[in-house]
Amino acid sequence: MVRWLFYVLVVFACAWLATPVYYFAQIAIWNVVNPQSTAFMRSDAWRIVSIQVSSAPIAKGGAKEGARESPDAASAGSRGCRVRSGCG
Repeated sequence: MVRWLFYVLVVFACAWLATPVYYFAQIAIWNVVNPQSTAFMRSDAWRIVSIQVSSAPIAKGGAKEGARESPDAASAGSRGCRVRSGCG
């Protein structure tokens, strides 16, 4: 039992130390080799492009009409919920 506990503690300590070593090595490599793009940069660019493509021009008064016609339009005019006086 003590042997397994020692094994688990050693594996945990190695993983704990390997994580910052991995990030340090990755940053050190990036100082020498300049990546053209990272996964974060590509996902962020994809998100921006998809937002621009899916955006349609809003018609005159469209924002107000959209709020009135939304499924949760009742919550748009609600004053909120108060613990002592109830919801309304």
